[in-house]
Amino acid sequence: MSRLAELCRRRGDIVTGSDILTGGHCADNVRGADLVVYTGAAADDNPELAEARRLGIPTVSRAKMLSSLASEYPKCAGIAGCHGKTTATALTGFAISSLGPEVHMGGGCDFPHGSGVFVTEACEYKRSFLELKPDIAVVLNVGLDHTDCYADIGEIFDAYRAFALSAPLRIVNGDDAYCRCIEGAATFGRGENCAYRAVNVCCGRDLSFDLIVRGRYETAALLPLRGGHNVYNALAAVAVADALGVPPVRACLDMKAFKGVDRRFEYVGNLRGAEVYTDYAHHPDEIKASLETARRICRGKVIAVFEPHTYTRTASFADGFAAALCLADEVVLAPIYAAREKPVTGVCSQSIWLKMRERGRNAVCLPTYCEINAYVRSGAGEGDLVIYLGAGTINRAAAQLCVSP
Repeated sequence: MSRLAELCRRRGDIVTGSDILTGGHCADNVRGADLVVYTGAAADDNPELAEARRLGIPTVSRAKMLSSLASEYPKCAGIAGCHGKTTATALTGFAISSLGPEVHMGGGCDFPHGSGVFVTEACEYKRSFLELKPDIAVVLNVGLDHTDCYADIGEIFDAYRAFALSAPLRIVNGDDAYCRCIEGAATFGRGENCAYRAVNVCCGRDLSFDLIVRGRYETAALLPLRGGHNVYNALAAVAVADALGVPPVRACLDMKAFKGVDRRFEYVGNLRGAEVYTDYAHHPDEIKASLETARRICRGKVIAVFEPHTYTRTASFADGFAAALCLADEVVLAPIYAAREKPVTGVCSQSIWLKMRERGRNAVCLPTYCEINAYVRSGAGEGDLVIYLGAGTINRAAAQLCVSP
């Protein structure tokens, strides 16, 4: 929502807003407004929505507002996926920087603002991406998530397929079994049949690979990215750039300027020789990818601090979280970050702890950021890597760790 507000301000609109972290919601906030934009997470009994409707003020969902703004640009590329949307969107912005794009994404990353192409994350929550009508639809991967609004993987696939088919040009991950079922799409990946293919991949503190496009060698790519999963994000960006007329070689060169996105394996600081990172990972697959990357670059032990995000996700994926977290040497579990949800009886961070115990591993459950940081300080040392994981406010604890004595 903050990015959408920023875009509206640049158009000359006067924008105000509220959320739980800035004083909460109050009916007085909407008085005098010409339009009220609400997120898909807003409850029907939200006092601001209720007051807007009582006063006859028009209301529109964030998804519809985003679609309306995107329609003002000559071209729109929407990037969807269970994982990687933010990074892939940012990389695409760099890959097509010569076209002067406007880039709309959730994480923090500095871009100049343009009017040539609108590049945006396309969010699957409550099927909101179906409001967007992109010229290019990208699907990075399809996986089970948001079990509060999707019954199973079949429903999720149907939504992703509908999103992809809404665009005249479709680009999908050719290594993902569900993506391969989306008809009429160009593919990217590491498999031999992918139109945009990475070979000779090398993952370390940078990512390198040779780029093959439609069977022909194009260039050697060297990008300031960590983790093999980012191969797919980079390939998706190259594919979009190529579709928009930017040569793959130019796209790869321009992506070298990418400095990362906030909270995507972001370096925070140093604690007595231990490197401290924060990552937005809040799904088992994302945690697995982050911890595999941590293991690859760490010469000591990996200490993972995880704040589960929402009760429904914790209940649905407790075993998956446990399996992923077992990749760390030590695990600290914070209380669940509720976000839009109310507590669910019997669902808590200890649910993950119990699953880890079943796997012969242990974890520490601590109730506050202060206690978590005290525990980390007592155990982290030279050569270790500490990573704070989650989509809530756990990044604040990581920042406090590096500045507090």
